[in-house]
Amino acid sequence: MLKRVNKISNIGRFKGASCGSAEFDRISIIFGRNTYGKSTLSDLFSSLKSNDISAVETRRTIPDDKCPQEAKLSFLPKDQSSQVTLTLGHNGWNDNGR
Repeated sequence: MLKRVNKISNIGRFKGASCGSAEFDRISIIFGRNTYGKSTLSDLFSSLKSNDISAVETRRTIPDDKCPQEAKLSFLPKDQSSQVTLTLGHNGWNDNGR
């Protein structure tokens, strides 16, 4: 289960965003005004599910300063007590050595 968005950099609306102490629960609702990043988050989650980062790569931050796109998401696997962090880089998603 997704627990936290640790970081999103240079992806769509998110130049350098972190979630702070906010965590997702079993049911979470994401809402906001138009152009505030809901579709970008959806593309990010979809890319993780399919392990295809092409949808994320097209979501460049404006102005595009050519900095690398990066995302870090923390998950709590079913029946486990410790979280796993997945990182998006230029080669796709990785689980930081796990």
